[in-house]
Amino acid sequence: MSVKDNALSMSEIVVHRGRQKVLSFDSFNLERGQNVAIIGANGSGKSSFLLAAGLLIPSTQGEISYFGTRISRSNRRDFRRLSSISFQDPVLLDRTVVDNLKIAMDLRDFKKDEINKGAYSWLERLGVAHLAEKKPHELSGGERQRVSLARAFALEPSILMLDEPFTAIDPVDKRSISKDLHDLITGSELSSIVVTHDISEAVVLADKVVVLIDGLIHQTGAMRDVFQNPKSVDVAKLIGHTVLRNDAARQSLKIPDSPINSDDMISFPSSAISLKAHSEGQGQIIRYESAVGGVVAIVRLDGVEIPSSISAHEAMSLDFSVGQNVDVVLDHSKLVYLSN
Repeated sequence: MSVKDNALSMSEIVVHRGRQKVLSFDSFNLERGQNVAIIGANGSGKSSFLLAAGLLIPSTQGEISYFGTRISRSNRRDFRRLSSISFQDPVLLDRTVVDNLKIAMDLRDFKKDEINKGAYSWLERLGVAHLAEKKPHELSGGERQRVSLARAFALEPSILMLDEPFTAIDPVDKRSISKDLHDLITGSELSSIVVTHDISEAVVLADKVVVLIDGLIHQTGAMRDVFQNPKSVDVAKLIGHTVLRNDAARQSLKIPDSPINSDDMISFPSSAISLKAHSEGQGQIIRYESAVGGVVAIVRLDGVEIPSSISAHEAMSLDFSVGQNVDVVLDHSKLVYLSN
């Protein structure tokens, strides 16, 4: 696929913030109409990636193209208008909610009748039309985030960029707004980039994922491919896989040696582990952790902590209470061998 087929292309990129190098990668391409998630831990360079892609900070070196045209100093401002960004910490003017949208749209040269209609329409679609005359200091964190998202969509961008869009939204509201965002993004022709540390957000909002670790792109691919086949220990840990080096645990789970290298480590998602109540089971449930759609039981097996996804109903049963012994069964079809 040529650069002209992409909404955004970045090549040989290096970005410094002060004296620190925060990004360094060979290439990134966002196809027209594609939705990509950039995932990484805090400090991995995700926000800097978004700012560089949105032409808000310069790259120390490298080339960026929008829709086949190389970005330069002379056209940078014009092409910046093709994108809009909703930041993790919404930056709103000390004006009414609706004025925040209207001012942004006016700066993008929307016609007056389009501004009034579009501002209220997008506030309605993001569920905050009733707050139109409120000031930012009167809003909750989640409400400010919704206003920021409404403003980003109101600009009718060709490329939408979202920085940790659910951070300020409480868990009860997160489900509804994640559905709203998914419908708005997938129901349009725009291209989008969402940066997040939350795997569940990536799954909801994107079809392609880029794994960013310490400013470097470690793996890129379709969401399903990356989650089923991490290419390294670092990627496996980031996406929530269990990585085992312990021979005793591997023997208990009946994991054969790698067909290529007997020293290889193995990884698997928490969904690969199922539990069976057994008073003399080798595993013991030591605690629970919250997870999307249920909970994760942490089981100690031969000195290693192994997570298993179970339903909240199972977590409340006596058979799976903390301290209970269980048999731990691995679905070997979900096993990944990783080079040490």
